[in-house]
Amino acid sequence: MYAKSFATGVPAAASPARINEKQDYLVFRLGDGEYGIRLEKVQELCGFDKVTRLIEAPRFIAGTLSLRSRRIPIVDMHTLLGSGNADKGRLTDVIVLCHGDKQCGLAVDCVIDVVTLTEAQITGTAVPGSPCRVGAASVGQRSMILLDAEKLMTDYRPGPAERLAA
Repeated sequence: MYAKSFATGVPAAASPARINEKQDYLVFRLGDGEYGIRLEKVQELCGFDKVTRLIEAPRFIAGTLSLRSRRIPIVDMHTLLGSGNADKGRLTDVIVLCHGDKQCGLAVDCVIDVVTLTEAQITGTAVPGSPCRVGAASVGQRSMILLDAEKLMTDYRPGPAERLAA
């Protein structure tokens, strides 16, 4: 379908206390909600049609994606965030994240936009009961939940099916 690479070259934030500091977020839709993830962690976008399903994978694993001779796990974000059992036919995009030498993909309904947020637009720091939700933001009439890409990639433990994919 398509693939886009992101190379922002923007260094990580030096101090979150700076109120005018700006960060770019990739915004995606999941059901009726919008979510944002820091653009600097996004490696590329792919179509969900490239995902190979695994027969005995955990419920939150949508399958694997072959990317430059590597098989990476693809997380079904509906299942992971508890936003209901999505029709797999609604998943159209995969956001490939990179943290160090680790990669994983997030299966989402669709990628919408890239927005630039200041610290003043972000409310909250963490959402109880969800280790990957770091806050919320508003841009005009839109509001979105912000997710921590590093926690998404490091907090879940791969099961046997995911280990086969690596």
